[in-house]
Amino acid sequence: MTPRKAKPRAPQPHVRQPSDYESDLNATALLDALPPPPARTNAQLNLSVLTRHEPLTTSILFIAPYAVLYTFSPTSEQWEKCGIEGTLFVCKLASHPAGGERYSVIILNRRGFDNFKLELLERGHVEETEEFIILQDPDEQGNVGVYGLWIFSVVEPSSTAGTRERVSKVITDCAARAEATRLTAQSAVIGNGAGMSREVSKSGQVLSKQQQEGLIEWTPPNPQLPMFALQPQPRETPSTSPTRPEGSDILGDLFRKAGLNYRGV
Repeated sequence: MTPRKAKPRAPQPHVRQPSDYESDLNATALLDALPPPPARTNAQLNLSVLTRHEPLTTSILFIAPYAVLYTFSPTSEQWEKCGIEGTLFVCKLASHPAGGERYSVIILNRRGFDNFKLELLERGHVEETEEFIILQDPDEQGNVGVYGLWIFSVVEPSSTAGTRERVSKVITDCAARAEATRLTAQSAVIGNGAGMSREVSKSGQVLSKQQQEGLIEWTPPNPQLPMFALQPQPRETPSTSPTRPEGSDILGDLFRKAGLNYRGV
């Protein structure tokens, strides 16, 4: 038997299916159509990074490329590394609500997740030696932490020449500025309090805020009345027991009444 010949099939229209590669191309085309992000400078990038660790940071005053943090051990009386080293930033913080400028030193640690942050409060807490920039951090209990900043600096023509001296000057100036502005703000608050205490009347009575502004007329006390009359007097509470007139004899009245009844009067 001769084999049957297969009938030729009619050609079917070819439907092109989108592939994953084509979908990726479409997404890439959409991304290319979006406007590019605004260009940011290195200072803006550094500030955005610092605000993640210290939200009160408003500006960066100085950057040291590399610094190592030491702590002073009072037992061994030696400087010891604490495992924090990296880029050092001297920053300006948001002003205190009561007044006064604020500054801080921040080291972003390259060796771990623990960063170093210390607010500069007083000029006397900063000291410069040949090897370290020493910072003091007193707490509320009277304990003082002592930190040493070792700043990488190489002689000219390196770009880091004189970095330690410049960092020390910026830190010292910021600490002095923070102390001076804080004391000025405190003096202003004390002066305002003293000015408010002087707002009294001629008779020595303290006037209210509304009376000082003229919203309520102040009426002086009547000079004809004695001073004790102006003060509230204690009220006399009535006695619950009945009062007996003086000179009355209760037992004598009872005996006389009993005698009259006996006589039939």
